[in-house]
Amino acid sequence: MRIKPLLTAFFLMMFMGCASNQALVNSSIQQAESLKTTAGESKSLSVKTTLADEKLEEAKKQNEIGKTEEALLAAEESLLQYRLALAQSTHDALSKDYAALEKEVQSAESYKNQLKSKLEQMRKEK
Repeated sequence: MRIKPLLTAFFLMMFMGCASNQALVNSSIQQAESLKTTAGESKSLSVKTTLADEKLEEAKKQNEIGKTEEALLAAEESLLQYRLALAQSTHDALSKDYAALEKEVQSAESYKNQLKSKLEQMRKEK
């Protein structure tokens, strides 16, 4: 008599667990697709996102056949690959900006030193 309510509760908890995993998989896939769109806007990332694209497709396929844990792992890996590609792209862009700014600062320092030298010469002539 007591087994029936326990079994019912057990199956209900299993069903809720599977449903929450499915929601998590769907959310991860949507996040990966969103990052794919963001990464797609930068043409320089196309090579770096190839692995992420493959993992996203794998996640979708695994999700379609009901393998939620495999789908979740693939979706999460896809997310990480997209984030890595975007971070590397940002780093590269910032490195170029830094190098350009460094050249400007060196040029400004050189100009400042030239002006300082001319000012000293003018003071000596007076």
